[in-house]
Formats: sequence, structure tokens, C-alpha cells
Amino acid sequence: MMKKDFELVVLAAGKGKRLRPITLTRPKHAIRIGGKPLLHWTLDNIVDLKPRKIIVVVHYFEEKIREILRDKYRGIPVKYVRQREMRGTGDAVKCVEKEVDTDFLVIMGDVYVEKDGITKVVETGRKGEIAVGVTKVQNPWEYGVCILKNGGIVGIIEKPERGKEPSNIILAGVYYFDKSIFEYLSKIEISPRGEYELPDALVLLAKDGRKIVPVELGGGWVDIGRPRDLLKANQRILETKCFRKQANIIKPPVYIGKKSIIPRRGSLGPHVTIDEKVEIGDNCNIKNSIIMSNTIIEDNCEISGAIIGEDCQIEENSKILGLSLIHI
Repeated sequence: MMKKDFELVVLAAGKGKRLRPITLTRPKHAIRIGGKPLLHWTLDNIVDLKPRKIIVVVHYFEEKIREILRDKYRGIPVKYVRQREMRGTGDAVKCVEKEVDTDFLVIMGDVYVEKDGITKVVETGRKGEIAVGVTKVQNPWEYGVCILKNGGIVGIIEKPERGKEPSNIILAGVYYFDKSIFEYLSKIEISPRGEYELPDALVLLAKDGRKIVPVELGGGWVDIGRPRDLLKANQRILETKCFRKQANIIKPPVYIGKKSIIPRRGSLGPHVTIDEKVEIGDNCNIKNSIIMSNTIIEDNCEISGAIIGEDCQIEENSKILGLSLIHI
């Protein structure tokens, strides 16, 4: 019989250093795309699977995570556990040992995974397997790379030397565990970079003969670590959530927030998020960008591949082309 009950653990303690200066004033999980924080998009792809409760591991800007989730999210109770020191993903999962009562899904708060991929991981886990979401990438040397044998993960190499990767299949930040994982988390040693790594516990599980089933997540996965990844997530969310608002200057998909003012001339899109109370001047051309709330963009500006924070003012005739991150 398939297991039905599970709990959800979200790892949302990180500082998001590669997204500074935007993350100097918020955790990256609270960055808004398409009118909602990134963390909401992640949870919305899981809550229909009916986890019994949500446990969120917090540290950096804990109060902002609490503010966007509160004590319930779409009717599901939310519990917060503080990771006192930033000591890695293995330590973060170990922090919830006293809070979980059954099998549980772990998801990194800085990945966007579409519902189909998450559903496959949960369904595999409910059959009694240790299930791990994986995906194929062109740059595996930047991730934890899987060694596969007989349909299971038997080893993981963290950020191998370029050209010496055992495969292009990487850990994608989604895991389904039973409570036995805590025994193995207690056995792992601190890594060369000074952290307790969750993949090290997976390797110990495999050495003890447990089968770790890789579940391919497909194309609906984005690791939101850098500005270019944030723009990729923006693109993916806008395309899949059908932001097809039509107007003479709009090239969908585009999201336009409440009380924002758009011009009659120029072009917006594709792949543009304009948050609330933004003013865009006449004859502006904006594509593949995120414009956060209360920002003013004056006339005749050309913007592409930009992330512009709140309360900014972009002067008329400005050109912001190529990957750019602007914040005051």
C-alpha cells in the first residue's frame, strides 16, 4: 500500500550572497516575480499534494519569511525552526528532527520546481523509496554530480573538476526521506568547506545498501542562485502561469502589478515582471527584466536583462542592456 501522509520541510535559511545587493534587504526567497514571492510559487506547486504540515528552516531575515507565510499557508499549518549557525544543508535538515512525525519531502527554498516534477518525487517516496530529484545540466561542475548504478544513486561528487564529471546528472534540491535519514545525518563529518552536507548522508545510505532512486525533474527546474537564474525563473513562471495580458505595447508574457502606470508608446515584454506602483515613462522598451515596486523609469529608456530593485529612479534616455542588477 502506498504511503499517503508526508510533511514538507523547506530550507530557507540562506543569505543569497550571489544576488546582492537585492538580498541585503531580504532573503532571496522573498523576491517577487509575477506578483508573488518566490517561496509562494514553490509552495503552490506542492500544497495540492496535501502535506500534513510545513516546516521552514530559517535564519537570515527570519522575520520576512514569517511575514510572507505566517502560521498557515493555504490552510496548512506552518512551523518555523531556526538554524542557529549556518553549517550546511545536512545541519539544516538535522534541525527539524524533533518536529517531523512521518516521512517528509525536503526542498531547497532557492529552487523553482514545477508541480509535475515534485509530484513524481512524492509518488516515488510514498512507495517506500528514498527519492531524490535530479536533472541534467550543461554545467555539472557547478553542482553535486550523481554516480549512478543499477538505477540508483551510489555516489555524489560535489563540484568536480570541469571535464572530469562522472555524468551530467545533478542533485536538484528535492528529496523524499523517511526518519532514518537522521541517523545518517548524525554520522556525517564536516566537509572541506566547513559544512555538514546533506549529500554526504545520501552516500552513507547507499553504502548501507539503501536504494536511492533518482527522479528526473525535466525542464521545469531552475536553481535561483545568480541574477541570470532569477531572470530564467521569471521567464519560466511567466510562460507557464499564462500572464497573457494584452495591450497595444505589451508583448506577452508580462505581469503588471496593481497601481502601476504604463505608457501608450513603446514596448513591454516578453518576460517582464512589473511589480506594484511602478511608473514607466513614454516610449520605453523593456524586455526580459524584473522591475520591483515603487520604481520610476523616465521617458525613452531601453532596458533588457535587468533586475531593478524597489524605489529606484532610472533617468530618461537611459540604456540598461545585458545582465544588470540595480538597487539603492
